[in-house]
Amino acid sequence: MLYYDIPHGGGLAILFPNWLEHVLKEDPSCVKQLAVNVFGIDPEGKRNEETAMEGAKALYTFWNNLGAPNCLRDYHIDDREFAAIVEKPFVKPGVGTYKELDYASARDILERSK
Repeated sequence: MLYYDIPHGGGLAILFPNWLEHVLKEDPSCVKQLAVNVFGIDPEGKRNEETAMEGAKALYTFWNNLGAPNCLRDYHIDDREFAAIVEKPFVKPGVGTYKELDYASARDILERSK
């Protein structure tokens, strides 16, 4: 079983923007709200997906400007360990409360977080 002793905020800074990009493909409304209400992105003349993607990128930039880690390599985690990392939560079917993730979705988020 693999565990990594990384700060919660560091993990969020790395994974959350990639999770947002994954989620917005199916339902951009929540991420669009983040973009507009938190980052002041103007949705005028844009598709929901475009505004949502700008919000995910704005969050990534915000954390990056604070000096937060931006990839799993910052914690010496590489893709050779992704299969074991992803298998752990799938002891029970379905992971996630806002949007249930399957194995492939969780792996995709990790891949984009390298």
